[in-house]
Amino acid sequence: MLADSHYDVVIVDLMLPRKKGGEIYPNAAIDFLERVYDSSRYNPPSHVIGITILESVSREVTDFFDSHLWFLIRCAGSD
Repeated sequence: MLADSHYDVVIVDLMLPRKKGGEIYPNAAIDFLERVYDSSRYNPPSHVIGITILESVSREVTDFFDSHLWFLIRCAGSD
């Protein structure tokens, strides 16, 4: 998808599985974004909005998002 087209904005949940049907891995989205931006194979988006429900994840990746001038949004969970 990112190899064939350019997107202005990508919204990504930080809690993704590393592979389809796999277990949730807290840094999978960060790993994915690093690959997209470090490879000439992909067309990196102009902006990224990361969303997460977990406070601990958003603290761990705040510096990563800040360094790229991206937005990180912590969503309130429903109990």
